[in-house]
Amino acid sequence: MEDYGSSDEDVITRESLLVAQREDLRRVMDLLSLREHHARTLLIHYRWDVERLLAVLVEKGRTCLFAEAGVPVLEEVDFGSSVSSSNVICDICIEEAAGSEVTKMDCGHCFCNGCWTDHFIVKIKEGQSKRIRRFHRIGSVIRFWDFR
Repeated sequence: MEDYGSSDEDVITRESLLVAQREDLRRVMDLLSLREHHARTLLIHYRWDVERLLAVLVEKGRTCLFAEAGVPVLEEVDFGSSVSSSNVICDICIEEAAGSEVTKMDCGHCFCNGCWTDHFIVKIKEGQSKRIRRFHRIGSVIRFWDFR
């Protein structure tokens, strides 16, 4: 009879899984010069398979890699700029709001916290709390992009 309790094989624990995910996350962040949430979105889309993610990058390019995962391709976005010191026009309701009452996305679009909160409330009530998409306005059309 086999003794299953005396195996020399490694057991995947929650802690070891978190360490491995953290290493993969750091690797993707460093290789692609990404913020953590964008790297995480890519890894989730590619099922935490870093080799597959890198293969898509090499074969199809950065733009396609990002597009397939719903990550915006960021070109020289000023992440450090703050809107808190001035008034800003909300890209949804087109109302002026104090910069301290506005949420600025990585893409540079700004939404008043009222519109942003209403969007979350609606999506949660619709049962879509696990994958809420963020919006931005182009002309008179509101477009939706993945928000993870």
